[in-house]
This record gives sequence, C-alpha cells and structure tokens, in this order.
Amino acid sequence: MSIKKSIFIACLKMGKRKERLRNAQNKPFDVEKSRKSIEILNKLIGWLQPVRNDIKREMTHVDGMPGVHIDNPSSTQRVILYLHGGAYIKGLKHLSSLYHYFSAELAVACEAEVWMPDYRLAPEYPYPAALEDVYAAYQSLLSKGVEPRHLFVIGDSAGGGLTLALLMKLRDEGKPLPKAAVTLSAWTDLALTGESMIKRDDLDPMLSYKPVSDVPPLIIQKGQEKDPYISPLYGNYKNFPPLMMLVGGQEILYDDTLRVVEKAKKAGVNVTLEIEEEMPHVYPVFAGILPEGKKAIEHISLFVKKNVV
Repeated sequence: MSIKKSIFIACLKMGKRKERLRNAQNKPFDVEKSRKSIEILNKLIGWLQPVRNDIKREMTHVDGMPGVHIDNPSSTQRVILYLHGGAYIKGLKHLSSLYHYFSAELAVACEAEVWMPDYRLAPEYPYPAALEDVYAAYQSLLSKGVEPRHLFVIGDSAGGGLTLALLMKLRDEGKPLPKAAVTLSAWTDLALTGESMIKRDDLDPMLSYKPVSDVPPLIIQKGQEKDPYISPLYGNYKNFPPLMMLVGGQEILYDDTLRVVEKAKKAGVNVTLEIEEEMPHVYPVFAGILPEGKKAIEHISLFVKKNVV
C-alpha cells in the first residue's frame, strides 16, 4: 500500500471512529460540525491529489446558481453535467479540492466540457430543492445549444441518486434524455433498507449506518423516504438511456447500486456494472490516491466514448 493510500484510509477510519463515538455518547448530529470536518478532509485530499493546472476552469453560474465550468480540452462536442455528492448537506465550498480535481480528470479523460452546478443544500433547502436545481441546470445546457446526443450526466453518492432522479423527472415530463449516465456509489434509498447498511458497516472505512441514518430527516419529511425523485430505487426505469454504475465492495451503500442495476436490467436498460471489491465509497473521485480510482476514470471514459453517435 502506498503512503498516500495509507494516510487517506487512516483519515477515513479516524473520521468514522469520531462519528461512532458521537453516537455512543448520544450527541445529536450537527450539520455545521459535519461540514467543518469534511472541509478538513478536503484540504488533505487537495494535498494528496493536487488539481491539474493545464486546463481552463472558471467559477460561473448555471441558470442562476453558482457552479464550476471546465472548458473542453479537445475539439469534441461532448458535455458532462456533473452532480457532486455530499449527502445533500455538503456542497462545492466544503469539497472544492475533491471536485475540482475529479471534474478536471473527467474532462481530460472523456474529452468533454464539464458543468458542475452547486445545487442548494439541506437542511436550509430540503427536498426537492436539489432536484429542481439540477433539472434547471440540465435545461439550461439544452438552451445553450447542447444536443442531448452529446450530453452525459454523471454523479457520485447523493449526486448519483440525483442523476437517476433527474433522468426519471425528464422522462416523466417528456423532455429529451441525455445520451447516457454514470453513477458512482449512488445513494438511491433514503429509507436505508439495503442489507449492506448493516452487513458491511464494519467493513466500510468511511461510512457507518447510524450517522447516515441521521441525515434523511434533514432532507425529507416523514413519508417521503420512498419517493422515487429522492430515492430512485423505488422508481421505474423504463426507457432509460444506457447506464454505467460503479460501487465499492466495502461500502454500506453497496446494495443501493446492486438493486437499481437489477431493476433497470428488468426494465430493458443497457446497464454496465463495475464492482471493486476492496474499495470504499466513491473510490473513483480519489483517483490521485487510489490506483483503482484511476482505472475507473479510464473505464468511464471508454463508456462515454462508446455511447457517442
């Protein structure tokens, strides 16, 4: 194991131990403390995997909301709408180094322009604010002249769930769908019914069931746990574009991906599933630290290019 990887995994486990201690002491979940903790991890990640400086990146606005735009480093017409993770409660200002790094790597590997909206966060703006924002961002790209056949939606964790929910909303409203979509460790079930939530709790170096269970009440009202637009596991996948879904074998959200893959395949969707058994949650975004993450970016690039008309 490399020094970078050792430091990274040790920090993940330390964060998980702190969360478990908080729960053992029956301390309530504190959103601001959680955000500050992730900002510390974000700084470490920025040191372990520096952002490349050979492409143009700018802070911009996507349909009125703040975001990041990365110019296409090639001459292709490909555009990626990237939906960041953060459990719906953390945004780009908390995870800037991580997502500036990963979006740049995606842009280069996929030879694509990348737009990354900084959608509104819970609990200040609960469901359906995030979905409304990414829906508006998608429509904004179409209004700029981006053709759906050149457009890809990619998201990780909560952003992976948003990716699937966005596709459902677009389809349900008769709007043009993107050419294909990719999810990384998608959070698809805010009811938290997956067996892996418990069975892989000790295996997961990053997430733990009890702290995760504190988050849905910040996002949704009671009774909305199985609304497909926030928990796309419970939705219908008929007429979806091709999907690529990646998940780490160590994570408690493992079943959130596996169950969606099963449903989507039964609906006739062309689904590519990749499982890295020894990897944690959203491992591709740590490509500068984890060799498996670098390989995942290569595979995402191949998937995107394969689905270009």
